[in-house]
Amino acid sequence: LGADVDGDSVVIGIAARLSAVKYLTVSKDSVKYPAVTIVLSRTYTTANDQTSAPETVRTLVWNAKDVADAAGTASPAADGTVTVEHTFVFDNLPVYAPNGSKYSYSITEKKDQLGGFTTWAALGDLSAGELAADTYKDRTDVSGLTADTDTDIDASFLNRPEESPASIQLSGTKVWNDLDNTFHLRPETGLTITLKRRANSQSGQSNAIPLHE
Repeated sequence: LGADVDGDSVVIGIAARLSAVKYLTVSKDSVKYPAVTIVLSRTYTTANDQTSAPETVRTLVWNAKDVADAAGTASPAADGTVTVEHTFVFDNLPVYAPNGSKYSYSITEKKDQLGGFTTWAALGDLSAGELAADTYKDRTDVSGLTADTDTDIDASFLNRPEESPASIQLSGTKVWNDLDNTFHLRPETGLTITLKRRANSQSGQSNAIPLHE
C-alpha cells in the first residue's frame, strides 16, 4: 500500500516498534510494591499542515506482582533499596498515517496512582545512574519518536522515592463528657492514642496496604 507525497512514493503499511526501559528504586523490605503504567500516543500532520490531536495507541503495565518478584531477587544497596528494571515494547506500529505523513509518537508514564516517587525521563538508552540528573528530573514523557524496525531502546524512565515525601499533620481535642469527672473515672496517668493507616490498591493490582500502626 502506498501514497504519493511530494512526488515520492512512500509505504504507509510498515509495521515497526518502539521500546522504553524503566528503572524503579524501591525498599527491599517494602510491604507492597507499586505497578508502573506507560502510555503510547501519537500525532501526525494533517492535510492543512496542522498537528492532529493526540491519539492514545496502547497502554502497558508492569504489574505489582512482577515488580515484587524482581525486587525479591535483587541485591540491596547499603540503604536497603533495590533498583529493578523492565523493558516495555510497543510492536506492530505503523510508521505512516493514512495521509502519508509520519506518525510522531510519545511515551508517557502515567502517575495518577503513583505518588511519592520522583520521575526522570530521557530520549535514548540511558542507565539509571545517567538518568538521575537534574536535566531529566520531573519529566514523565519522551516525545518526537519515530517507530522503526530496530531493537534499540528509544526512551528511558526512572522512579525513586521522593527525598522529602509529602506529609500531613493530624491534631485533635479530647472532650470528656463525664459530668466534670464527678465519678472520678478519668485516668490519672493520661491517655494513649494509637494512629493507624492504610492505602487502597492501585487499579487492578491487589496491592492494597492493610490497616496497621
